[in-house]
Amino acid sequence: MNAESAHRTPAVTCTVDRLPGRRWRVAAIVALAVTASSRALNIQTGDYSKNDPNFVRIMTWNVLQHLGDPNEPTTPWTTTQVGSPVSAINLVVAAMNPDILLLQECGDINANLTFSQVQTAMQQWRNANLPGYALVVSTDGGDIHNAILSRWSFTDINGDGRATTIDIPNLTAGPGGWPAGGDGGIRGWLQAEVNLPDATYLGNLYVGCSHFKAGGTSGDETDRVIAAKNIAAYIQYALNQSGDPLNIIPDASQPPQALNANTPVVWGGDFNTASGQNPVNILRDNNPADPADGTDRNFGSSWRSDVATAYNGTVATYQSGSRLDWILVQDTIASINAAWIFDTGRMPKTGNTITQGAPPNMVGLFNNATINSVASDHFPVLVDIQVPPAVFLASVSIAGPGSVNSGQSAQYTGTAHFSDSSQQDITNTGSWSVTGPGSITSGGLFTANVVPFDTSATIHLQYTSGAITENDSMVVAIPSVCDRSGDVNGDGQRNGEDIGAFVGVITGVDTDALRTCRSNMDNSAAVDAVDAAMLVTALLI
Repeated sequence: MNAESAHRTPAVTCTVDRLPGRRWRVAAIVALAVTASSRALNIQTGDYSKNDPNFVRIMTWNVLQHLGDPNEPTTPWTTTQVGSPVSAINLVVAAMNPDILLLQECGDINANLTFSQVQTAMQQWRNANLPGYALVVSTDGGDIHNAILSRWSFTDINGDGRATTIDIPNLTAGPGGWPAGGDGGIRGWLQAEVNLPDATYLGNLYVGCSHFKAGGTSGDETDRVIAAKNIAAYIQYALNQSGDPLNIIPDASQPPQALNANTPVVWGGDFNTASGQNPVNILRDNNPADPADGTDRNFGSSWRSDVATAYNGTVATYQSGSRLDWILVQDTIASINAAWIFDTGRMPKTGNTITQGAPPNMVGLFNNATINSVASDHFPVLVDIQVPPAVFLASVSIAGPGSVNSGQSAQYTGTAHFSDSSQQDITNTGSWSVTGPGSITSGGLFTANVVPFDTSATIHLQYTSGAITENDSMVVAIPSVCDRSGDVNGDGQRNGEDIGAFVGVITGVDTDALRTCRSNMDNSAAVDAVDAAMLVTALLI
């Protein structure tokens, strides 16, 4: 166990920015963002499920050199026995179900393990507990290794030729105050570029994991400040801006490229520093004395996990009572939904048995309130974030006249509306159809049939974008427009020949639409005896 500096901070109330309720459409075969419920995590009842399944859950944890040692016991935790630290770690990870897991101290500094042994042990742990997760393990810091695990694959998303990077390049001196030759500190800054599913998310995710130097001397703090300055400078000038405008990153083989504007940087770890001290302030603000020089994409301050446990407001993430572990998020891109510290020992309990708030997989286990303390001397910190969702088809609409005279034509247009409030003209790309007396072309030109009485038709438009299909319909009135003066045969005269034409229509022998319309003297739904009487009257005038 490495000695941690005992920085103490007063208890604070957990403050979390919450997303307003927003509704996103769900595709039949692609799980897009769903309704963000107004409820928060119901931690008091042991419900840690995300408000929205498409929020991204980030978890950071110093696991006290247990996972990367192949010789660690794995005694299971049961209803009658306390398990090993590894089994306790497994319970916590399963309960929190993180999408991105940042781990520190993944090797045993006293066991003289090779990097290959640590990496193999981590791969075996991943396969057993987070199968299918991408994994990268750092080689820095002697035998104390960092690791990043991700539900999604790692890929080069910023064009620097790398999907993962162990530490940052040594920086040249710059006006921000970082020293020449500086890097991420004794244990580096492990980076991973996460490829989020395009059908669900608009951008991707850039993740960093650090473990700063421990100790309470001024020299230790100086080392932490140097590491924080270099990481903050790297985020600002390599990831937020294209081409390293201050020329502080000597990486001539592959110039840094700015991240996509919808891709936030999220980083965390055991920074061995408490709130209000320089290293963690620098990571949030870059230069704390300059409020316009932050690590967020807008050069303001990033969000920092100044959160507490749900039960007693304790802010400590280390057993001494210090807050040493942090997550930071570029929150102008990613919204914060919920954040918390998880510790079974702070839940309501009788003796060592939790009486309220235990996650389902811990209910009934023996001495379950000790799970966190057995697992590690640190407590995990978590945050649920909303990464910008993918733009998807939200609806379609039809525009055009509400009435088209019998036998006449009118143009209709279609518009697709997307989740980002953008629109697209789909008049010539949507699928048009008509129910009722009329027809419509592939370009939206509607022609009403000649009808014997006032009626209507319904125009339909269907459009597909990606996996989503949307429809709209519009009812169009079709007034029956014809000469009902008694000139049934249309020869310009009213005489006995019109009687013969009328008889043909009323008996069904003549189905001509125009003569039927002229016979329908009262513009009703049928040609009948009422129309016969009206025709006789018209002929006698």
